[in-house]
Formats: sequence, structure tokens, C-alpha cells
Amino acid sequence: MFRRYFYLLLVCYPGLLWAGESLSLPDLLLRARDNNPDIVAERHTWKVKQREVTPVAAWPDPTFTFVDEKFPSGMTGVDPEHIKHYRVEQMIPFPGKLTNESSGMSKPVTTSST
Repeated sequence: MFRRYFYLLLVCYPGLLWAGESLSLPDLLLRARDNNPDIVAERHTWKVKQREVTPVAAWPDPTFTFVDEKFPSGMTGVDPEHIKHYRVEQMIPFPGKLTNESSGMSKPVTTSST
């Protein structure tokens, strides 16, 4: 009979078993984050993948072209025509394309596959 009351007392008041400091869920999560190497490794992997999203959202690099041409005149005694071409090009993606690609890259970052 005494055992029943003793077990009932332990079940109802689990603080009697634990004489140390009281722990809260945020404290336990912080301890797990700091002491578990798997969590630390996954956190670093997540940060790397998060930084990979930014280059996808950027425009492509501009290009610079220089052409130096000589066209023959076809007549004797006339110097060939010397022409220089300079050109700078920037591809502008269709509106919304980069946003869709970057959001597609960020989805695996927010939900881990492991």
C-alpha cells in the first residue's frame, strides 16, 4: 500500500526526483544546438545553401566587345578604311524569371531533406 502512494507521489510530482536546476525548452534547445555536432554541421550546410541563392537572383554579367576592322577600298592608291566597333551588352531577363528561380532555390534551404 505504501508503494502505491509512493509511486503515485513520484508520478504526480516529478520535481521530487530532480534536485538540480529547472530546465525550460529554450534552454534545452540551446544546449542541444551547442553540444550536438550533427546540428552544428546541418546549420553550417544550411548557411552555405542560403548564400548560394543570392547569385541566382542576380543579372548575368555584362559583356564588352571591341572589333578593329580594315575594309579594302578596291582602288589603287586609296588606303583601306579603318573601323573600330565598341559594344557593351547586358541581357535583361524576362520579368519574374529571376524571382522564380531564386524562390525555387530557397525552398530546399528552408526545409531540410535530412
